[in-house]
Amino acid sequence: MRQIFRTRLSRIMVGAWTLARQGAERFGGTAFLYFPVALHLVWLEEQRVHTRWRSGIGNQFVLPGVEMLQKVTRGQLCLPGIEK
Repeated sequence: MRQIFRTRLSRIMVGAWTLARQGAERFGGTAFLYFPVALHLVWLEEQRVHTRWRSGIGNQFVLPGVEMLQKVTRGQLCLPGIEK
């Protein structure tokens, strides 16, 4: 669980710095000035529930901070902690 948290936090920080650099390049200034807003935007995007298309299965919900099951059959209930 700790590794999942580190990976997620790393993804958020890298995304925020990337967005801050793009803002600085486009509008001028330094990336440091854009970082707080970029961090907020990336954090909101990370908290949103996503769906991902998987071939042969269809749309599958991806909850923030929860890894997707790799072996899923069509119509199988996929919730964290439920393994059939």
